[in-house]
Amino acid sequence: MSYASEGMFEVAETKLKKAIEQDDSLAQAHGGLGYVYWQQGDPDDARSEFRRAIDLDGDDPEIRNNYGAFLCSQGKYQDGDDNFMLALKHHDYATPAKAWTNAGVCARQAGDLPRAETDLRRALQADSTFPSALAELAFLNFQKENYLGCRAFLE
Repeated sequence: MSYASEGMFEVAETKLKKAIEQDDSLAQAHGGLGYVYWQQGDPDDARSEFRRAIDLDGDDPEIRNNYGAFLCSQGKYQDGDDNFMLALKHHDYATPAKAWTNAGVCARQAGDLPRAETDLRRALQADSTFPSALAELAFLNFQKENYLGCRAFLE
């Protein structure tokens, strides 16, 4: 997944497929491959891999968060939000700010700006310096023509 995070999707795909070849029950490998397919613009294979990952380990918060973001990108806002909330149920989830931010982005895309702001503020409660949440709140304030608020979040 570090290859995928650096945009090296072909290398990530090769390594994830090799891991699955060696052990098809690796939920994280299937979830990672779903993420790679999504980023490469292959929603059908992404959906298939995410579903396989959830079948193997539906409690993995990172898989749920990534699947939720994928669903939102496909216009399935409620399903995406449901997956973010499942990720956030795990108190040992290392990056709740990421799931709250994704939930806020999903709510914004669905047109629910008050919910988006609430979720993004929850992201900042989890991590007050989370860059994506700060940028999204700046954008929301800009949309509301609250330029001073926009500036505050950018700073």
